[in-house]
Parts: sequence; structure tokens; C-alpha cells
Amino acid sequence: MIDPRHLTLHEWVDAVSLALATEGPTTVLKGTDWVQWAHNAISLPKISAFSPPDPRGFKDWREWAERFVECVPL
Repeated sequence: MIDPRHLTLHEWVDAVSLALATEGPTTVLKGTDWVQWAHNAISLPKISAFSPPDPRGFKDWREWAERFVECVPL
């Protein structure tokens, strides 16, 4: 599990992107648009099979990230 609690947004996204690289291409985080990055990540077929939460339902990236890592084994 890549714990988002003690990482910055960019650190966490970089770590998760590396972990997801074998599942398919991930996008680069542009600025602080974490919702778009997260939506692209959960759209990967092997990731969507775990039913990760939709990032659009969260205001804070860490809250979403904590739920994401609970659903998706990294």
C-alpha cells in the first residue's frame, strides 16, 4: 500500500503511477488536477475491476487516495 498520509500529492501520484505502470499507461499529473489523473487511473481495466471510488465524489485528494488504496492492491 502506498500511504498518502505523509506524502505530497505529486509524491503519491508518482509512486502510484510507477506501481500502475504494469497495468497500463497512466497520465501525468498536470498541476494539481488530481481528479482528472485519478479518473484516468481508475479507468484502466485492471484497476476498474476493483471498483475504486470515483474521485469526483471527493473534495480532498488524500481522502480519495486513502479509499483508493483500500480498494486497489498496489
